[in-house]
Amino acid sequence: MKIERNIQRDKEVNDKLENDGWIVLRFWSEEVKKNLDEVVSTIERHIALKKATVIKIYPEEDIPIQMAAEPKQPNRK
Repeated sequence: MKIERNIQRDKEVNDKLENDGWIVLRFWSEEVKKNLDEVVSTIERHIALKKATVIKIYPEEDIPIQMAAEPKQPNRK
């Protein structure tokens, strides 16, 4: 039962973060310890992909660093 709730909570957290514009990458601590280079490579690939996507959207403009680096802000009421 606890594992099922953890899985559900992780899904809810992922959905919230993705809806806020974040890319969610999860790594187990043992994976980081044993395969640090691979983990770093995965993160670098996602950053490069994100940069390429931003550049395609704004090919003729200088992109503000804040826009490229931060997720969109949720609407405040």
